[in-house]
Amino acid sequence: MSQQHDSDALAKIDSCSDEGSVRNTEEILSLQLELDMLKTILMEEVKARAEAEDRAAALGDELKAANFHVLEACRQKEATEKDMETVESNLIDVIKELNELQKNNFQSPVFPKKMDMETSRLNSAPDTHCRNEYVPYEDPKMQTLKCLDSEDSPLGTKLKRMQASLEKARNFNTRYQQDQASRGCAEQENDEVCREVILSLTEQLFSVQLQLNASKKNELLARQNLDEIRRIEFLLDESIEALVQKEVLEQNYVSLLRGMEEEICQLKSQLNQSDRCYEVRLKELEIKMQELKVEASASLASWNKEREIAEQRKAYVEQKNEEVKILELSNEDLKVDVCEYEKKVNIMKEEAEHQRRQQGKIEVELQNVRQQLRAVTSSGKAGSFLEDGIVDLADATRFQSDMNSELSGAQEGRIFQREVSVEPAPQVEHPNEPFSNEYMQEVDQSDVEMEKAQSSDMDYWSENSKFEHPSACEELEQISASKQPVLFGSGACSDQSLPAVESVIEVLKVNELPPVAPVRPNDPVNYMRAPSDELKRLRSRNHYEGHRTATDRRFWSIEQQDLYTSIYSRAKLFDMKWIDWEHIDSIDQFACVREQCAHLGLEQIMSYHCDWNSELIKQFYSTVHISADKSSMTWMADGRRITTNK
Repeated sequence: MSQQHDSDALAKIDSCSDEGSVRNTEEILSLQLELDMLKTILMEEVKARAEAEDRAAALGDELKAANFHVLEACRQKEATEKDMETVESNLIDVIKELNELQKNNFQSPVFPKKMDMETSRLNSAPDTHCRNEYVPYEDPKMQTLKCLDSEDSPLGTKLKRMQASLEKARNFNTRYQQDQASRGCAEQENDEVCREVILSLTEQLFSVQLQLNASKKNELLARQNLDEIRRIEFLLDESIEALVQKEVLEQNYVSLLRGMEEEICQLKSQLNQSDRCYEVRLKELEIKMQELKVEASASLASWNKEREIAEQRKAYVEQKNEEVKILELSNEDLKVDVCEYEKKVNIMKEEAEHQRRQQGKIEVELQNVRQQLRAVTSSGKAGSFLEDGIVDLADATRFQSDMNSELSGAQEGRIFQREVSVEPAPQVEHPNEPFSNEYMQEVDQSDVEMEKAQSSDMDYWSENSKFEHPSACEELEQISASKQPVLFGSGACSDQSLPAVESVIEVLKVNELPPVAPVRPNDPVNYMRAPSDELKRLRSRNHYEGHRTATDRRFWSIEQQDLYTSIYSRAKLFDMKWIDWEHIDSIDQFACVREQCAHLGLEQIMSYHCDWNSELIKQFYSTVHISADKSSMTWMADGRRITTNK
């Protein structure tokens, strides 16, 4: 057993040291892994930061290019809008001019009539003449002018008139032809111009529409670029915030690294110290193990001796038990003998009374004899009378001495029986039970004191038996009462003071008690309406003898729980009252009160000042049970069961 204990202790020590070193190595490895992980995270964050910066620069360049394209598109849009406005205004002017020309050419009534008359008159002349006249137009005119200048005749005048009319007709014809030609040309030109204008306008409109579509596309692209720019700006802000957070994390990481390095250094120093302490502790434990081995070997030897002694004492106890059984049988026989002795004692009492009467008569006769001796001078007569009285007195005293010898013989037999029954048993000490030599010595001393008290009572009874002989029943009652322990509250001993009992308090905690019931066995009962007899029966019953039926851990039975919820939980408690002895001492009228209270042992409890715990008081009144013999009291307090005998 000792070797196993030593090996277990060494294994525990080794396991403790191994566990401590393993824990320290595991902590160091975990810290190194965290450090490597943080380093990799830091490198990834640095790479991501560089990529984000490159991307931000590229996005900035794209943003500038997009802004430039947007500005150019806006400028092109403005130029196209201006061109469209000018083309539209020119087209409107041309349309107005065409409308005016059409009105002037077709709506005037004089011009078509003149044109018809001139055409009819001119058509009457031959075309050749007209052509001849028309071709040399300059020479005849010059000739006529010369003739008119040279001659002033009617023919000349007539010719002049004819020439003037012809000239007018020619002029008109030329004008008409020119007008017709110009009109046809104008119409053709107008049609061509209109066609060209329409074509150009359609082309311009188509181009303008294309430009508008392109401008719209550019606007959409510009808006998309603006959205992308805003998104890029938002991403840039987020990246800046992330960079700031990364810088903060880097600073924290650096501080953590420093702290971890310091902790690692501290752990290393602690490991070294713990290793040293473990080594010192191992040496101390080895020394203690050697001492324990020596003590264990000694304790094994003593245990074997005690075991042998215990076996001897056990055999002795069995022998004494057999003797006790024999004595019980002899006690029954003695009871029969005692009854017979009582009868004899009654007869002896009657004879003793008769002897007392005779003794009184003899004393009276002796007094008379003394008087006679004084009066009578003759010695012969007085001596003979005195001898007769002495003989009678000797017979009476002999009879009484015989009776006393019989009673003393009976007393010696009973005293021998009591000595056998009171003889101390051998000291038996079991190794697993808490017995000691001191306890056995105390028992022996108490038995000796009891025997002394009984012997003193018997001496007192024997001294008084010369004059007054109690009955045998009374003697037996005295002996049995001296043997049996006095129970307080029983019989004639109730008037005596109670014996001193050591206070024993038993407290069972929650884990030591049976579990509470999961479900109520019945519905809640309201004891406020219950009669007083039913409440008395409920309070007098010991609920702790049965199974635990309460669903609340503060109670044992469901009746206590219902009693608490219906009555005591609603009860009002008085405030705590206490006595101020200093104030009492200052009053002359109460000068002796404190002394009397101190004499009764109430001074401290009357001056005790603290606030009541109302919940514990309510639980106490709901669960308290006092035994029938008023020797013990049991109650529940905050889930614990408490039992005390005082």
